[in-house]
Amino acid sequence: MPNSPSPRASEQRGIQSIEVGGALLQALADHGSPMMLKDLAAAANMPAAKAHPYLVSFVKLGLAEQDARTGRYRLGPFALQLGLSALRGLDPVRIATQQAALLADESQLSIAVAVWGNFGPTVIHIEEGQRPIHVNMRPGTVLMPLLLSATGRVFAAFMPGRTIEPLLRRETQPVHGNGNGDGDGDASAHTAASARPTLAAFAHAAAAGHTPDPARGMRTWAQAQALLEEIRTQRLARAMGSPIPGVNAFSAPVHDASGQLALTITAMGAADDFDTAWDSPIAQRLRACAREIEYRLGAPDPAGSVAPVA
Repeated sequence: MPNSPSPRASEQRGIQSIEVGGALLQALADHGSPMMLKDLAAAANMPAAKAHPYLVSFVKLGLAEQDARTGRYRLGPFALQLGLSALRGLDPVRIATQQAALLADESQLSIAVAVWGNFGPTVIHIEEGQRPIHVNMRPGTVLMPLLLSATGRVFAAFMPGRTIEPLLRRETQPVHGNGNGDGDGDASAHTAASARPTLAAFAHAAAAGHTPDPARGMRTWAQAQALLEEIRTQRLARAMGSPIPGVNAFSAPVHDASGQLALTITAMGAADDFDTAWDSPIAQRLRACAREIEYRLGAPDPAGSVAPVA
């Protein structure tokens, strides 16, 4: 279970039998498919003889149900009603901002929460850390191009392709020419392509700034897709001196109960005091923070475990 009871809840006296029985419901929820009594009892760390009376009561309440043919148990209709009611009352932004404040206090870094808006990734909340950085970012800031920032890269990696692909195609077109890479085209096409923010343009800027950011030297659709696949594997995007020289960042995706990307949470800090290794302390804290928000939103566990690389 990603979270733990609050200190206040832990100090209060409860009904132990409910807590014991709750372990059976937790096991059913974690397993996700019908279970035999012996397996369910083992998952809840109790003998089958002890688990059975609890399950009889849960079936009567509709919290669990038993398949008459196989004898297996699964969560019941009342458990579903409780879950749906809880989901309807969720406020993802409120949950995320609360967790952002905790992470800012713990890490002393600045933490930003962003959602997908009408014009792209949009910052909606910033928690200033105790180690201040100079960034021109405030609620309402739109982080475009997508591939320029850690936050934008997370949206590019996890948003539906029908939304993201047209934007990425534009960002990975050449700075000059008609978008086909041949340098031809009329004057208006040349002007439009030159004015449009592209991956090639900010790759050049990254190289000029001598940063190790992934944008440096990246100019093609294939290179962009390789970057996004790495982000999906790590469940984390990083930016080193991009878009702000001297500032590093990690950004993590937060999914909702339907598995869709709900928002991102991003940690930012001065480059000389911000370890960008995939397994660095801040990388691990940010992943844990994102997963805690997802847990509170009822999101399914991410497929597979993340194995950070050096």
